[in-house]
Amino acid sequence: MLVLDVGKTNVKLLAIEAGGKVLAQRRTPNPTLPGPPWRHPDVGATEAWMIEALGELAREVNVVAIVPTAYGSTCAMLDEAGELAFPIMDYEDEHPEEVIRSYAEVAPPFNETFCSIAPNGMLLARQLWRARHEHPEQFAKVRTVVPLGQYWAYRLSGQLAWEHCALGAQTQLIATSTGEWSSTARRFGFDRLFPQRRRAGDVLGPIRAELAEQTGIPAGTPVLVGIHDSNADYGRYRMAGLDHFTLLSSGTWLITFDTDLPLAELDPARDMVSNTDFTGRPVATARFMAGREFDLVAQLEGSGGGEPDWAVVHRLIERGTMALPTFSTNGDTFPGTAGKGRLIGPELVDPTEAKALASLYVALGTDVVLDLLKSKGQMILAGGLAKDRLYAPILAALRAPQPLSVSAEPDSTALGAAELHWRKVRPTPPIELTPVAPAELAGLAEYQQRWRAAVGHG
Repeated sequence: MLVLDVGKTNVKLLAIEAGGKVLAQRRTPNPTLPGPPWRHPDVGATEAWMIEALGELAREVNVVAIVPTAYGSTCAMLDEAGELAFPIMDYEDEHPEEVIRSYAEVAPPFNETFCSIAPNGMLLARQLWRARHEHPEQFAKVRTVVPLGQYWAYRLSGQLAWEHCALGAQTQLIATSTGEWSSTARRFGFDRLFPQRRRAGDVLGPIRAELAEQTGIPAGTPVLVGIHDSNADYGRYRMAGLDHFTLLSSGTWLITFDTDLPLAELDPARDMVSNTDFTGRPVATARFMAGREFDLVAQLEGSGGGEPDWAVVHRLIERGTMALPTFSTNGDTFPGTAGKGRLIGPELVDPTEAKALASLYVALGTDVVLDLLKSKGQMILAGGLAKDRLYAPILAALRAPQPLSVSAEPDSTALGAAELHWRKVRPTPPIELTPVAPAELAGLAEYQQRWRAAVGHG
């Protein structure tokens, strides 16, 4: 089967067999355009690439189903003809102050949606509010709104639906405790713009006939409703029967799920929110833009340099060179730090040290996130950060004796999405987890104490 994995940075199309093996894949950057009316992904370029990639993989594998998965905090507003009434808003686009102020006056309380008012263009409710506020005549032409994953399901099948994972993830459109529409969604009629609700694993419809003809995919191939990407990753572990664990799902963002923390203990000031899994069950979550932070720190001394080893990490700890949050514009894990990231202590000497510092810094930030979630059980690392050979052992040392394992599946988001189909025809296979040995780093505990004091997390 094929999984269309629309990430914030890259888009992938993967062919995954019933045993969970990735047989083939294609990848392309996910570009953004500056506007007007706001920064937005270039969906036209992505669709052209998707059609070509579908055709290529259809010649290599037997396509039995297609399922999309996509990042959250993004939606498509469609007109009566089913075309985009507005460009799809990039959630990193900066809202005007008037939009921020006016929406804050009508936003639902935290204990209704367990979702705080996030920075930039995040929150689907505020995206809809902005379109309605700034372009009322154009917004009046909007007939249907779907999350990003279901937009791509629509482009594949011609059918419209939404699923709970996407709207239950940082949107302020869903009241978490009831699973129904939020007070803000009902007050402004946003709820009436959404089509039928379906489960992520439901078949939405067959592939569009013209798309089947263009790509060579068999006519009638089912297209699934699809799933929010971080919840696809989390769902892979739940479908495999795991319980009482903390998942570190990493990409541009590190989305950390904890199965045991009550929602009432979420701290909205620290970017702690509720997500909703593929079964409709809420789960405590904390967000940290770790992938972006890693890249920004790793590039402080420019490109090039070798791959850092433990000797480089030892040097940084011994010298006391530290990176303090937050280098990106999303600083809510450490309130008030957005865009204020800086180095303290002796300067970096080369790009190799910058790369090592990125691993050390993001591990320290992740440790704080785990504290916020009161994580005590097994930790599982999946996604991009699992590929960095320094990050996981440093994190294991910071959290010892709490056990940390790394998933052996390099594409767990896509595999979780694929499992929505494959679990219908065979039992979900177990997940191979590799325990991580804590790094032996003299002085790490003292370095951690000084770093925590510097960021105000004692």
